[in-house]
Amino acid sequence: MAKRKYTLEEAKRTGRPPEIEVHAYNTKEDFEQASAGMVESRGRHGRIKQLISDRIYLILEGEGEFFFGEEGDEGAPVANDDVLLLPKDTVYDYQGRMRLFLVDAPPASRTPTYTSTICGRRASSGVRVRLPCPSARRWHVLSLVRAF
Repeated sequence: MAKRKYTLEEAKRTGRPPEIEVHAYNTKEDFEQASAGMVESRGRHGRIKQLISDRIYLILEGEGEFFFGEEGDEGAPVANDDVLLLPKDTVYDYQGRMRLFLVDAPPASRTPTYTSTICGRRASSGVRVRLPCPSARRWHVLSLVRAF
C-alpha cells in the first residue's frame, strides 16, 4: 500500500539557513503528481525561475512580499491565508518573516538538473551544470531551479 500521510518530523530538511528553511515532505519517488513542503522564511529568498514545476504557495503565518519579473519590479504583499499561483518559468523572489506551504506540480526531484547560481548568488550567465549533490541541505537550492 502506498504511503498517504507525511509528517513534519519525517520531512527532509533543506534550504539556506538561516534565511530559508524547507521541510520537503515528499518527492517524485513518493508521489508522481506533486511534491509538498513547509517553508520558513526569515529574510530574502533570492530570485529564481522554476523550470519544471508550477508552484502553489499558501501563506500560513506572517507577512512578506513576492516580487515578479526579470527586474523584480512587480510586487505583491502577502499575509496569512493568501495563495500564490506561479506557473513554471515565472521569475520570482520573496522576502519576509513567514511560514508557507509549497506544492510543486509535477514534483520536485532529488536529482539536480541544472542551475546558474548557488544560494541566490549569480554565477556566470547561462552556465548549465549537472551537479550530484549528496547533501540534502544543498539539494533544494540547486535542484530544478535556475536563479538569476
